[in-house]
Amino acid sequence: MSASYSKWRSLLAEPGGLAATDPVVPALTPFNGTGFGARLTAAQRSRLYWLFLAFQAEAFVTLEELLMLGLRRLARANGPTDAFTRVAREESFHSQAFLQALRGLGPLRWPQDSVFLRKNRRLKNALALVARRAPHALALPAAKLEVYTICYGRFATRFFPKDHRWHRLHAAHIEDEIGHIKVDFQLFAQGMAAPLRERARLILWSFALTLLLQLMLFSSCMNILAAVFPERSRAARLGLGARFFRWVLRDFPPYAQTRLQLRLQFHKWRPPYARLFAFMHW
Repeated sequence: MSASYSKWRSLLAEPGGLAATDPVVPALTPFNGTGFGARLTAAQRSRLYWLFLAFQAEAFVTLEELLMLGLRRLARANGPTDAFTRVAREESFHSQAFLQALRGLGPLRWPQDSVFLRKNRRLKNALALVARRAPHALALPAAKLEVYTICYGRFATRFFPKDHRWHRLHAAHIEDEIGHIKVDFQLFAQGMAAPLRERARLILWSFALTLLLQLMLFSSCMNILAAVFPERSRAARLGLGARFFRWVLRDFPPYAQTRLQLRLQFHKWRPPYARLFAFMHW
């Protein structure tokens, strides 16, 4: 039995994710550090905090399941490799662990309080279509999201004791994801070894997937706002959604760190056509 298997089996044997009595962490709450955030009521900040935590977990599950789908597709087409098999197995554990956490996430009632995973069927189907049709196109977007999970996990664990399950879950996740980034860049290089027409197709699918993931983020922001501010009109929430989207991309520390770390990973692995994808770490 591998150390990874034992680690995740141990975590999965424990219930829950965060207790409803765990305090709200301002640094992990949307609009933190802004004038708008300062004007929110305590109830609104609490609701934003818990739903944004749910979004993080749901985004991780979405990524894990897309990678599992893509890697299994490649294994059927080309035969399994040790690295891809290991990553697919670990992603399965990650997906199970964060789904379990969602079912015990503070005061939320999940899946009723889902902000993406149990909604947005068309967008989820579009993401799955890319994974099935062009699994190599998952590579660079996956690398970015895995860098983000590391940056988010390192940031979030500062606010929880080391023996807290939420801390241990993220620490275990980080440990695996560090090794996955190399595999993501290898997957992209493998796809780019194809003839020119296939390379062009892969680049287009990669752009499409990157756009879909940004839509996933914006859609989730809007779903969170609808749950926190049901009294506001859709037009008002759209404006607020744009501010939320900008806060995540520009003001939330883990995302800022992600841009820096992804730039370093691009420099380290030097993927083909790197300049075309430089926008991913702007």
